[in-house]
Amino acid sequence: MSPSEARTKLIHLLQNAYSGELAAYYAYEGHQQSVSNETERQELIKIRDEEWVHRECVGRILKALGAAARPRREFIMTCVGRTIGFLCKIGGWLIPMYG
Repeated sequence: MSPSEARTKLIHLLQNAYSGELAAYYAYEGHQQSVSNETERQELIKIRDEEWVHRECVGRILKALGAAARPRREFIMTCVGRTIGFLCKIGGWLIPMYG
């Protein structure tokens, strides 16, 4: 694999990770809103916030490589994360375990 091909594959992988962190953020946001135990809620908020930190880190790497998020992927992952988050509110613990 040439350096150019490797760079392209790396950027694609990072773009997927960047958008995946967005989906995770929204899923944890919905999940934390679905639990009644305050300790559990605070842990989920902590995890949710860590997902955003991860996203910012990946975003900086993408920027350093001269790349950015793929808008279509961002949209899809927003829908996935928000759907999982919504389903947490109606599906209890089952949806987060399989989401």
